[in-house]
Amino acid sequence: MESTGTGPEDAAVDRTRAALAALGADPDSAPDVPPEVTARITTALHNAHTVAAPPRSDTPAHAARPRTHPARLLAACCGLAAVAALIAVG
Repeated sequence: MESTGTGPEDAAVDRTRAALAALGADPDSAPDVPPEVTARITTALHNAHTVAAPPRSDTPAHAARPRTHPARLLAACCGLAAVAALIAVG
């Protein structure tokens, strides 16, 4: 992936890529990881990533947070009605 612009962000990306390439080519930076260690880590990550069903059937799986509980909505409506009544009474 090459950078397409000439801004300061693109220059920083290019410097980072060059530094990573130099680090990857440096034999003294770190020893190679054995393939069996990589395989164990990959297996552990695949097994740890579980997709759970939403807690309620009406909650979309992609929701950032669950829907508001009906009791909380009722309390909010009662509070708004109380404020409106206070404004109306004076």
